Amino acid sequence: MTSPPHTPPLAPSECLGFSLRKTLRGFAQIYDEAFRPLGIKASQYNLLAAITHLGPVAQKDLAGFLCLDKTTLTRNLRPLEREGLIRTMPGADRRVREVSLTPLGEKFMAKAYPVWQSARDRVAARMGENNMDTLIATLATALDAIESDTTL
Repeated sequence: MTSPPHTPPLAPSECLGFSLRKTLRGFAQIYDEAFRPLGIKASQYNLLAAITHLGPVAQKDLAGFLCLDKTTLTRNLRPLEREGLIRTMPGADRRVREVSLTPLGEKFMAKAYPVWQSARDRVAARMGENNMDTLIATLATALDAIESDTTL
C-alpha cells in the first residue's frame, strides 16, 4: 500500500525544513553541553555574542540581525538582564530601547568565548573544517535569498 499523495516527507533528504531543524537540534546539543558549566544555553551565548559584535544596539536592529520578532527577543533578553550581563536603556530617541553588555557581561564573554571556540573546534573536527566552511557559506546564501523574498 502506498502513502496518499498528501503525506508529507519525513526523510531529511526530502524536506529542507525537517533537515535543518534536526541538524540544528544536534548542533545545539553540542553547544548547550559546552556552555552548561557557565549556566547558559547556546542561544543565550548567541545573543551575547551579537550584542558584543554590534555594540550598544537598538533592540529592533538586534531583532533584525538575529531574525527574531521583538517579543521573542525581549523574552530572551530578560534572563540575561536579571543576571546583570546586559542592560537595556532608552536610546537617543526615547522610543528606542538599546541593549549593551555590562562590565560583568564583558567579563562573562571573556570566559565564554574560549568555551565556544572549543565547541566549534570539536564540531569542525567531526565534520571537517572545509565542510563546515561550506555549510556556513551555503546557509548565508540561503538566508540572503530568504531575506530578499518579499513574499515571505
